[in-house]
Amino acid sequence: MFLFLNTDDFWRDYKDFVDKGIKFVREPKEADYGIVAVFEDLYGKLWDL
Repeated sequence: MFLFLNTDDFWRDYKDFVDKGIKFVREPKEADYGIVAVFEDLYGKLWDL
């Protein structure tokens, strides 16, 4: 993974992405640095939220 989006409210932004039809390929999980979920952009690139 080389693309990351940082947020001040993970659950707000995650819900907004899901509501807009963004495809998540890995569901949210707790990590040492916070909550992370992986989504795919229009070109197949994977992003961490």
